[in-house]
Amino acid sequence: MGKLEVSLEEIRQASSDARLNLTPQEENELKNQITDFFRQVTFLQYSELEKVRATYYPHTQENILREDLVRPSLPLEMVMLNAPDADTDFFHVPKIVE
Repeated sequence: MGKLEVSLEEIRQASSDARLNLTPQEENELKNQITDFFRQVTFLQYSELEKVRATYYPHTQENILREDLVRPSLPLEMVMLNAPDADTDFFHVPKIVE
């Protein structure tokens, strides 16, 4: 497999597609970060990993912050009182799709 690389032009096109305005310094930093990532991936591709043990997470505690208590929900009428705009069953929110 060949060397993985990214050009500044590809960085600029990707940032344009994502509607990001990057400064030249940010473009160079991103290029360096992506290049480092590609180096790591290339290293892993050619590493002997068959004998590497899988990661093990010994943490067995669950929900250590508080006990889960089942409680009744607020009445719908009380919830709707806090809404800036609602009918009897739904909140009304402004449309945000361009």
